[in-house]
Amino acid sequence: MAKAKESFVCSSCAAETLKWMGKCPQCGEWDSLKAKTKTKTPKSKTKISAISISDAVLKNDIPRVSVGIGEVDRVLGGGLVPGSMTLLGGSPGIGKSTLVSQLLSSVATNHQVDVLYVTGEESVNQSGLRCARLGIDNPRFHIVASTDIGQILSVVDELSPAVVAIDSVQTLQGATASGAGTVSQIRECTMQLMNYAKKNDVSMILIGHVTKGGEIAGPKLLEHMVDTVLYFSDDKSNYRVIRSHKNRFGSTHELGVFEMQASGLHAIENPSALLLEQRNSSVPGSCVVACIEGSRPLLAEVQALVVPQTHGMPRRVTLGVDTNRVALLLAILAQRGGLNALASDVFVSLAGGLKINAPDLDLGITLAIASAVLDKCIPPDVMCIGEVGLSGEVRNVAQLESRIKEAKNLGFSRCVIPAAAKLSKNKHRGIKLIRVASVKQALGLFQK
Repeated sequence: MAKAKESFVCSSCAAETLKWMGKCPQCGEWDSLKAKTKTKTPKSKTKISAISISDAVLKNDIPRVSVGIGEVDRVLGGGLVPGSMTLLGGSPGIGKSTLVSQLLSSVATNHQVDVLYVTGEESVNQSGLRCARLGIDNPRFHIVASTDIGQILSVVDELSPAVVAIDSVQTLQGATASGAGTVSQIRECTMQLMNYAKKNDVSMILIGHVTKGGEIAGPKLLEHMVDTVLYFSDDKSNYRVIRSHKNRFGSTHELGVFEMQASGLHAIENPSALLLEQRNSSVPGSCVVACIEGSRPLLAEVQALVVPQTHGMPRRVTLGVDTNRVALLLAILAQRGGLNALASDVFVSLAGGLKINAPDLDLGITLAIASAVLDKCIPPDVMCIGEVGLSGEVRNVAQLESRIKEAKNLGFSRCVIPAAAKLSKNKHRGIKLIRVASVKQALGLFQK
């Protein structure tokens, strides 16, 4: 018989020690070390064999289950992959349960398959009230209220659904003797769900709580175990944004935008138009820029306000853009553009609650600040693209043609682009391209 060896595991951080201590040496938690008996695993008598990579089913066209919600399919890379595990995190009340309920209903309706919603935080009646509010009434949409991992897997095995959603993974228990929400419990329950999903080609969606720091609660190992990690956030308004932080089957740069309404979450197919619909182009300090989120060009408005400094050090306040980047552009504007605003209070905001830290916005930020300083409006039909270097040069950016196409579709007739940009001939008829090589040359366009 294999000899048992005793060790102690922290229920907070999963650190392991050979002897008991009152305080965990890893995370500092008191009375968190619990005894764990490790048994040496005997050598397996079951033989396995390797196969050639040419014989393995490894194709680029991985079969996917479209969820029927365009913004979610975009972020997932085309839909759910059978046997995959997706972790969805977000703040309380952000709409995670609403989004997953709508997703399951769409899959059940479009593909005529059974789906299962497992709630560990609500009763069946409470979940039913939400579904009634969302207009969900599909006999293939099933709900069960349980936190016991054994019961849940038994129901899944009996129903054989195509997609299973667990709300939430922190409520599960039964895999170990520790309580729900502990590191070991979350890890073991997730492992059981993952093994079942891979074996039976069931798509699993785990809803996770987030900490005060904005990270998914539980061990970091949880994010390594799953195939896809999505974060659901808001901009302190009715709009919600879903982003992918990890995706084994697609890009991690895609973005999905939703609007929260009384009847649920509604996908925003054209967020650029939404972000610009309330723009006031008759006020100085406004400039339209184009950024790239994954494969999607996104037009947004940069707003700048320059106020004479009254006392103390000049202030630099930014929302949605990097403060250090704005300070850098102010120095370039003063030294290379001949427009000094270093002694003034400068406020820069990316309208719509977006947060973008990319050099693509440099030219737009610079011209918005210059517009505020000169008290001259940038024409409303102008969109600006370009990175600004320390010597004042305007540099090229990636995917320029898709940005110009998006601007043209939204009615812009002029586009300021880097002079070195290489574009296809006769492809952008209907929009005038203004090439600039430096910040000073760009300023001259609007100082006339």
